[in-house]
Amino acid sequence: MAGGGSFLVALLRRGAPAIATATSELPAEIADPAPMHALRRIARMSGPIDPTERDGLLLRATRYVVLIPLAYRLLAVPGQFGVYVLGHGTAGLLPVGVFTLLSVALNVAGLRWMFRSAPFRGRNAGKLLAVDLTFTVLSPLVIAATVPTPGYFDALAVTSVHLYGEIGLLTLALGLPSGVVSGLLSFPLRMLANRLNTGGFEVGPRSRRTPSCSRSCSWPPPRWC
Repeated sequence: MAGGGSFLVALLRRGAPAIATATSELPAEIADPAPMHALRRIARMSGPIDPTERDGLLLRATRYVVLIPLAYRLLAVPGQFGVYVLGHGTAGLLPVGVFTLLSVALNVAGLRWMFRSAPFRGRNAGKLLAVDLTFTVLSPLVIAATVPTPGYFDALAVTSVHLYGEIGLLTLALGLPSGVVSGLLSFPLRMLANRLNTGGFEVGPRSRRTPSCSRSCSWPPPRWC
C-alpha cells in the first residue's frame, strides 16, 4: 500500500473527489449501516488510505456535489435582485441587472457542463472555476464603481449571494483550505469595494438621523430629541 495519510484529512484538503479514494485499510465497520456514534465513526475515518487506488464510479458521482452551490446561486441571485428592484426601482438597475444575468448564465453553463455526456476533464473544470472566480472577484468592484451610493449596499448584497456560492463551490470541489482562503479574502475585497463607492471602509449604510436629534441634547432631552 502506498501511504496516503488520513482519509479524513484528505477529504478536508481535497474536497468531495477524495471520497473516491480507496479506503481498503479502514475498518469495515465504517461502511456498516448499523448505527454508530458519530464521533466514533469520524475517529475510524482517520485511518490510512491508498491514494493510488480510486473507484471510477465514485469519482464521477462525487463531481455532482458541486450542483448544490450552482443551484443555490441560480435561485438566490435572482431572488436578491428582486429585493433590490423593490427597494430602489430603476436606480442602479442596469449594472445590477447585468450582473444578475451574467451570474445566471454562468450557473446555467456550469449545470449544463456537469450534465453533459462527454467524459469529465479536470483541465476544463479548472478553466471554468477560474472564469467563475474571476467574475466573482471583479463583480463587487464594478458594482461599487457604477451603482449610486444610496443603493450600493443593497446592490452589493446581490453579488454577495454569488460569493457565498463561490465559497461553497471551491470548498466542495477543491477542499476546505480553498474555501477558507476565499472566505477570508472576501473581507478585504468588500472593504476595497466600499472604499471605491463611499470613500470609506464602512461595512454597512450609515445610520440616518433627523437634523433635530443630531444636535447634542441636554438631559432630560427636549421633546424634539
